[in-house]
Amino acid sequence: MSATLPPLVRALLDALAEHPDARAELRRVLAFEDAPRAPEARSAYTAATLAAELGVTTRAVRAAIARGDLTATKRAGRWIIARHAVEAWASPDAAPRARRRGPVRRSGRPMADALDALDDAA
Repeated sequence: MSATLPPLVRALLDALAEHPDARAELRRVLAFEDAPRAPEARSAYTAATLAAELGVTTRAVRAAIARGDLTATKRAGRWIIARHAVEAWASPDAAPRARRRGPVRRSGRPMADALDALDDAA
């Protein structure tokens, strides 16, 4: 070790060299300090903050909202998602939303198709 260490650091190193239990405790404390920590849960998210935290695009979050899979409220032009809605959405027990069955007709003529359907029914 270098002789240029301050006296307090030198005394600490000497004490650690003499006491294996102290070294073990210091290693435990240092490992705890270096351990990755989970991000603090927010009470609410925007589509952008939720997307960033989940590692997905904001478009994916907005699509989940549009499908009704993720409950959100629009305030001042921004989607606000409550933490409990995120937890329910991410829960493995959450039942998937029923999807509409059958063909979807998209002819580009919705009014004409509706009138044709009325004529067919009559």
